[in-house]
Amino acid sequence: MPTATAETTQQSTDESLVRTVESRLSRRTFLRFSLLGTIGLLVLEALAGFFAFYTPRKFGVFGSKVTLGDPKSFAIASITTFVEAKLFLSHVPEGFLAMYWKCPHLGCTVQWHPEEPSEDNLAKMGRFHCPCHGSIYNRYGQIISGPAPRPLDLFKLTVANGKLVADTSDITQRKHWEPNQATKV
Repeated sequence: MPTATAETTQQSTDESLVRTVESRLSRRTFLRFSLLGTIGLLVLEALAGFFAFYTPRKFGVFGSKVTLGDPKSFAIASITTFVEAKLFLSHVPEGFLAMYWKCPHLGCTVQWHPEEPSEDNLAKMGRFHCPCHGSIYNRYGQIISGPAPRPLDLFKLTVANGKLVADTSDITQRKHWEPNQATKV
């Protein structure tokens, strides 16, 4: 004859078995959570890849302010190339121009050719020449010939602590050369 203690023990064992069975996930629920978790991870991975691809990365100094040097160290009619800043500094009688070296036609890198005949009256030799489609520019960045629709773009140029500073994050498109575009020093 079972005792009350044995019946209580049997009943608590049965209840713990029922709780264990109820607390376990069914196969269907487990697979549902697994599938949703996998889909969630794939979506997060795709979003991370998207943001990593479309987030701009800065290499070098392009996109920031660049100190170019003392204005007195640049002769009139001189062209100085700043590779990291992707610009040409042109010293013309009206002042200084910091020109973006990207051709406005299709974005090729314009090159300075000191050995080619000049397209202005400042010097006998030297002009900008786009190697892709042959656009030619003078020292002012003004288009002389070729398919480019406008002159070379300008960076904002200021003088700080006696030095020329170009802001390569501030690009200005222009329709033609005007003397007020030059930074006077």
